[in-house]
Amino acid sequence: MADQREISSGQALSIDFRIVHIFDDDKFIDIAIARFESVYPGGSDYYVLQSQPGPFKHVRSTFAKPLLFDPTSTHSDFLEVLHDSQIKAVFFHALNTQKQHLVLSTPDHMVKVWFSWGFDLYNNWFLFNRKLYGKSTKRYLLKGREWSARIQRLMVNEWTFALYKAIDLPKKWVPRKIEALLQHYFFGRFYQATQAVDVFVPVVPNEYQLFQQIGAPARYAPFTYGTLEYFLQNKIEDHVLSAQNILVGNSADPSNNHVEVFEQLARMDLSGRKVFVPLSYGGSANYRAFVIEKGVELLGDHFIPLSDFLKMEQYNAILDSCNVAIFNHVRQQAVGNIIVMGAWGAKIFINPKSTVYEFFQELGLTVFSTERLSATGLDSIEEETWRSNRRILFEVYGEAAVDRKTTRLLEIVTEEVIKKQQ
Repeated sequence: MADQREISSGQALSIDFRIVHIFDDDKFIDIAIARFESVYPGGSDYYVLQSQPGPFKHVRSTFAKPLLFDPTSTHSDFLEVLHDSQIKAVFFHALNTQKQHLVLSTPDHMVKVWFSWGFDLYNNWFLFNRKLYGKSTKRYLLKGREWSARIQRLMVNEWTFALYKAIDLPKKWVPRKIEALLQHYFFGRFYQATQAVDVFVPVVPNEYQLFQQIGAPARYAPFTYGTLEYFLQNKIEDHVLSAQNILVGNSADPSNNHVEVFEQLARMDLSGRKVFVPLSYGGSANYRAFVIEKGVELLGDHFIPLSDFLKMEQYNAILDSCNVAIFNHVRQQAVGNIIVMGAWGAKIFINPKSTVYEFFQELGLTVFSTERLSATGLDSIEEETWRSNRRILFEVYGEAAVDRKTTRLLEIVTEEVIKKQQ
């Protein structure tokens, strides 16, 4: 893995082609456009997918243009965008179903780059998705279909994937229903799209090793959507060392494994503490109700669900009151929240099975395992530890570091463009 603090080759960036970016209407898009315009100004065209015409909800950048997407069409609007002979690369930001269609429609001579957001990698590949949940969360999610899930695990696993991919079994040896099931899970549109991309850009670099388990040939390249300076704004010198509340998770998605955290906190002394749990987006209404029910049951008056969208000032005021932040995701998620809370000196707990935990350990950051929450305790970290964490985080996520990553990404894409032209 490349050292994230010394990632650029140091060479001057020389690009003579244009890049098309394909986004969804998301709050991180303006940040991404700003980074690319900082490193390669005027060299990109930015498109936001829409199912029907209308104003964007989150995107504010004047560089962004709408692109209508109809899954039943031939994607003529998309292909029309690519007609310019100067366009040599297409950057797909999050490989959801719509963009899987577009990857497979992109001409072979163009370099295809997948910026993974985590959910697109884990949710689309069953072998990763089934490992995301703790026992209590999984029990809730599988209620009423335990038997079918057990059969599914027996039929769809690492062994059947390796065997089915490696051996060209005569169709008469494989029952039609099993053949259809294996095709659906292992060789559907998502798998085909992963085989078509040329460059894979994860949020944390060690997710590339996970990506390789699919058997995809793409190269690794670095990138970070935001910078600490952008996220912290005028609170860049703040810290939470004297705070005493607790933040659990970042959304109502079941991958937060909320209940497993509540079960540990219920055995700890929470006197004078509030446990804030963001639930305003993600997940189903039923799951949010389940989390609230278990939060009240296990944590009582300490439990504070954040079910409504809050203004940034309100949300930041809550973060300012938390000296402990717990992120129990197995998949890569909430990295923006983690680095902000880490820069402010929060005691960060991360699921040890997460690639984020592994990466931060490699960087030398002091973070703690959610499996040892009770044993580690809720006391604030020492000021010396905060300053060390903060220094490392700025070395990796500060504006200069992020621009170096963007430069290195464009260097790698340029190399791939040259290969395509040979």
